[in-house]
Amino acid sequence: MTAREIKLVCDSWKQAAPVADTVVRLFYLRLFQLAPELRGRFHTSMSDQGDQLVAAIDDLTDCLAHGEDTLLAPAPAGGVYADVVAKAWTWTLRQELGRKAPMATRKAWRTVLSSPTSAALYSIAVGELELAVA
Repeated sequence: MTAREIKLVCDSWKQAAPVADTVVRLFYLRLFQLAPELRGRFHTSMSDQGDQLVAAIDDLTDCLAHGEDTLLAPAPAGGVYADVVAKAWTWTLRQELGRKAPMATRKAWRTVLSSPTSAALYSIAVGELELAVA
């Protein structure tokens, strides 16, 4: 990723993070519209799932902001639903951030979501990984 893409990703999350509950709700609403079969993978409450997703996004953006290009992740990115996750996430950004989520920002998110850096986020997003919530 370029330095500009990293800045776009990190800045957009800073703008979205204060309304993370809404962002998560919109993301899963759209994800389940695009891939309804994913709904059955989740065994925690959607509130806990949202907390896990937010934590994964926080970790991802922190690593990007600090120049770390990989996270320790249990699975490689680019799973069967990688495109669906990217579509749901960029749709969510457009809904929540409006003009603050221009095409360049959405493209930067697609880039990061297709990289190994986002493997943990992807796994949580599609219900392949459940973290213990403290």
